[in-house]
Amino acid sequence: MPHARVTLLALALLALVPAIAAAQTARRREVEPYQWLSFGVGLGGIAPIQDPGFEGDAGDAESGVQLALGLDVRRGRGLFFYARADADAAKVRQHLGAGAGLRFQWPRASRLRPYAGGGVGILWLEPKVTTVFELEREFALRGEAFLGSDWTLVPGLQGFAEYRLVGARYTAVSREQGCDPDCFTLSQEKVLHLGHTGWVGLRIKLF
Repeated sequence: MPHARVTLLALALLALVPAIAAAQTARRREVEPYQWLSFGVGLGGIAPIQDPGFEGDAGDAESGVQLALGLDVRRGRGLFFYARADADAAKVRQHLGAGAGLRFQWPRASRLRPYAGGGVGILWLEPKVTTVFELEREFALRGEAFLGSDWTLVPGLQGFAEYRLVGARYTAVSREQGCDPDCFTLSQEKVLHLGHTGWVGLRIKLF
């Protein structure tokens, strides 16, 4: 009898193998949605990595919470074109960004799906109301790269988490201490800034 039970158990496991394999194959062949709409919340900051020519901390270094809205359009198996807008509120000026690029997603093998990508865009640096007379509006080209993963919550809804690196060249600014009204020191040349941000959010299937 023990041998019979072992044999039956082995046969049952063997019978499950084709079903498991078929499920994996179906998952890999599943057609991606054509468009995703994404909403994200990020935490990070942007700061100059070149010598700005003044002493003290950069006025934009602690930007804090950031928000983003994006659209992903499938261009091929695992390949998406994306367009994205994001914004933060640093100490001295707001960073309003827009960019576009490509996102590559690894083939579906589980609920977690890693991805990577990059693109180019523009930063619109808008002075805060209290600094409008000291700073001017500024635009800068930016590049970005990111690495992350998403996972299926329910059909048509995904969560995602990612790290994003953004680089741009523009005027650095430092808020001087003890000035009333506020006074600032600006770099004479545009310097390279890098932003490091962690993001979490949702993607909603459009069609």
